[in-house]
Amino acid sequence: MEVRNLIKPNAVLVQITEIGRGDVYKRLEKPSYGEPKVVFGSVIDVLNNGEESTLVALEFTPETYGPTINATVKVFNGQMEVTLFPCTIEEYKESLDLAIASQNKAVGLAEADYQAKLNVLNSMIDQSRIALSIPKMSAVES
Repeated sequence: MEVRNLIKPNAVLVQITEIGRGDVYKRLEKPSYGEPKVVFGSVIDVLNNGEESTLVALEFTPETYGPTINATVKVFNGQMEVTLFPCTIEEYKESLDLAIASQNKAVGLAEADYQAKLNVLNSMIDQSRIALSIPKMSAVES
C-alpha cells in the first residue's frame, strides 16, 4: 500500500492511496451507538472499469472486542467515504492469530458446555427409563 498526502490551496488534506490485492489495512468503524472499533482488512480484489473503482476486502474485528470474530466481506465503492489506515503484515497476522485463538477457546468452551448438557440429558433419559420400568404399586388401603 502506498500512501501520499497532498495539501490543497484551501488547506484541506487529501490522501491519494494506491491499494491492491493482498494489501492489509486498518479501518475505524463508528457504530451509531457505542464505541468505535478498529477493523482489520485484507484486500481480496480491486475492480476498476476505467471510471469507477470498487474495493472488495475481507474484514475482521480483533478479539479485544469479545470472543466472537465478526468476519465479513466488505465492498467499498467510489460513492462511499472510507478512511483506511496503513497496517503491517505482522500487525495483521498478530491480530488474526489472537482472534483465531480466541475463537478456538470459545469453541472449546461451547463443546464442554454441550457435553455437560448432553450428559444431563442422558442422565434424565436413563432415570426416566428406570422410573417407567418399575411396576406400579397398588394403593395401600387403610
